[in-house]
Amino acid sequence: MSPHKLVVLLVTALAISAGSIVQGGDQPRPVASIYNGNAGVLDLKWDDGPMNVRKQFELLGIDVHEATAPDTVGLSSVFVIPAQNGPVMYAAAEDMSVVASFVAAGGLVIILDGQDGGDASLKSFVSQALGYSGDWSICKRFSDNTRTKTGEPQRSTFATTFLGDAGSWPETLEEAPIISVRSWCAHTDPQAVSWPLYNLDGDDMQATAQAFSKVGTSGAVVWLGYTWKGGAQDAWGHLLDHLIRDFNASNFHTPTAGTRAEMESAYPLQLTSAVHPHEQQFFVEEQPVDTLLFTASDMSTDSMDVVRRMMQTGGSFGAYPSPPAAEPPTPPPGLALPPAPPGFSVKIEDYNSTAEKPTAQLSQYTYLHVSG
Repeated sequence: MSPHKLVVLLVTALAISAGSIVQGGDQPRPVASIYNGNAGVLDLKWDDGPMNVRKQFELLGIDVHEATAPDTVGLSSVFVIPAQNGPVMYAAAEDMSVVASFVAAGGLVIILDGQDGGDASLKSFVSQALGYSGDWSICKRFSDNTRTKTGEPQRSTFATTFLGDAGSWPETLEEAPIISVRSWCAHTDPQAVSWPLYNLDGDDMQATAQAFSKVGTSGAVVWLGYTWKGGAQDAWGHLLDHLIRDFNASNFHTPTAGTRAEMESAYPLQLTSAVHPHEQQFFVEEQPVDTLLFTASDMSTDSMDVVRRMMQTGGSFGAYPSPPAAEPPTPPPGLALPPAPPGFSVKIEDYNSTAEKPTAQLSQYTYLHVSG
């Protein structure tokens, strides 16, 4: 890894200290090596989530020690990257070619949700780490539980197609602060594969944990929607421990072309182009809404509504898309309008059809234009 760049939590499957042998056994236990750098990726002044991850390791029986420099990358290692809470995206601070080589050789990277950078933070990291070609069809951050309760995330049926078996995965996870909800991400690269691991209410388009890999690649990137701002958790800790140990035990199901086809056929949101109705594909975010026909038989109505509004408004980071504005009432006949300010005139052509809808940047209320 590049020196003097960021905070990295490197978990190795090899014992590197005398006290790392489990009592009563001869198997070494994982050791966490923490390297502290300064590149603007983290801001520990207001969020100690990264240090809470360290506490989580200790509760899992993982030895933690301070490193004076980044450790050497080995295939028996798992990188756990704290939630980005500073202004600099991880992919901009790190030498991503090193990360990509690590993943291509069979390494696992676990990246926690970022508070800054919006969708670009995760999308940039995953696409570079796995060498995806093309664009993201969809990878939207819908909301989080800072203001509204989400309920406990549930294990997705696709979790075991990614790693291990059902007995290794916690059935549910705690609703701890802060947990982000993201769409099931899809990429136009024909080799890209993604698995929703945990979701809300059984809806994989409301993912709270997700895995990414590539056909023929023995490495992977896992995104966890929990930032650890709320401290160590039993179930989230179990999940972290499961990912680290089972991946190092070679329980990862390396994706094939068949895996890609299976996941694509299960993907709940597809489109048919109005221009070429015989062609079906994952929808592209930049494509105009009026050219798309959505089908979502396996997606909840709420999720479908969220995606539609995201497509129509472009969405905004950290904000749940507002419902469509109600149509303004027609002014009653004979309504006297207030006089315009000196030098201005009020012009109303057709109140019902031309009243402008509110935007995310402006007022939440419909308003009349006063032109001079």
